[in-house]
Amino acid sequence: MSATAVFGKHPGFGDFLAAGEVPADSASRVMDWLAQVLGAWRNGMDADWQPVFDRAPALRFWIGAGLTGNAALRGVMVPSRDRSGRRFPLIVAQATGGASPVVDSDQRFYDQALAELRELTHVDRFEPREVAAALATHLPAPAEERITPGASFWATNATRAPQDFLAELGGTDYAHAQAGRSYWWFAAEEQPGQQSGLMACAGWPGPAEMGWLLVAGQVQPGAASPADEARA
Repeated sequence: MSATAVFGKHPGFGDFLAAGEVPADSASRVMDWLAQVLGAWRNGMDADWQPVFDRAPALRFWIGAGLTGNAALRGVMVPSRDRSGRRFPLIVAQATGGASPVVDSDQRFYDQALAELRELTHVDRFEPREVAAALATHLPAPAEERITPGASFWATNATRAPQDFLAELGGTDYAHAQAGRSYWWFAAEEQPGQQSGLMACAGWPGPAEMGWLLVAGQVQPGAASPADEARA
């Protein structure tokens, strides 16, 4: 069984729901970031932001351990709302010690997590703890490897050249560098006429980057683009 959680908003609940075995700090960091970035994105939109949010694609993600404070998280989020209509994603996330999606691009976990999320959006109400426990059993398990963010390396050897050390360090150092990155993507087949898209970020996406993701890479009149935010 893997550390898996469901959290966010659902029409059957009056406010946020959260259940599962993902470290509490990790889930709260994702929730806090989403609240901030979605609020900033809404402030930059006109009064019609709600239909844009409702049409957003399912976003698949992998967030490095350096951002969550624990293990890396992989998962899927879909647009949702609570009983009062307040918008916020519904999310399934799993703690993982495996490689980032640029190293391991297998989509089986994400496909299954999305299917489970779609089912949840079509039920009136559910018991979050039961759903989280079922997800932990049914979803593909992650790799067991754990990378400690921010680790230093050192080595000495009288008979070896520095380039030998550098060559051997490459894979591990690459994994450590990715601990501070996050990856977000959407698939073309999920909505008619939608293209596939990917965003790789140093840290968390900002408001313009989130806006780009919410419209599946389409340019919205008057909206800032990720390139605009980078130049600011």
